[in-house]
Amino acid sequence: MGVILLLVLGAYALPPVRFRDGHATSHSVPPPWLAGLILCALGTPWEASIWVGWGKGTLPGVPFGLVLVGGLAWAGFTFFLVRRWTASPDWGDAHRFALVFGGVLACMLAGFWVFKIGGALRIDWIGKSIMNAAALVWLLAVGRSLRKSSSTS
Repeated sequence: MGVILLLVLGAYALPPVRFRDGHATSHSVPPPWLAGLILCALGTPWEASIWVGWGKGTLPGVPFGLVLVGGLAWAGFTFFLVRRWTASPDWGDAHRFALVFGGVLACMLAGFWVFKIGGALRIDWIGKSIMNAAALVWLLAVGRSLRKSSSTS
C-alpha cells in the first residue's frame, strides 16, 4: 500500500511537459483506438512477465533479476511513451478511455496467459472469464456514454 501511495504522489509531483512559453508541447498522438491497442500490446507481456517471474515457481529457470530488470525497462519505456502522448494538446477523453481500456485488456489477456502456463484449475478459468466479460461490458458501456456525451457537446 505504501508503494502504491508513493507512486501516486510521485505522479502528482512530476512537472507537466511544456515549452518555455508555457504552451503544451505538440506531439503527434495516434488515434484513440491505436493508442489503446499499443498500450494493450505493451501491457500484456509486461503483466505476464511479472507474474511468471514472481509466480510460485511457474518458470523457475528464469532468473528473478532478469525478469525485474526487463520489467522495469519495459515499464519505463511505456511510461515515457504515454507521458509524451498525454503532453499533447490533441490528447482527449477518448484517448484517456483508450488508455484505461488497453491497460485493463492487457491485464485480462496476461491473466489467461499465466493461467495457461501455470496450469490453473477449470473453475479459475470460468471465474476469470465471467469477471472479464462483466468488466468488458461495463467498459464498453462507459465508452458508449463517453461517445454520446462528446457528440452532444
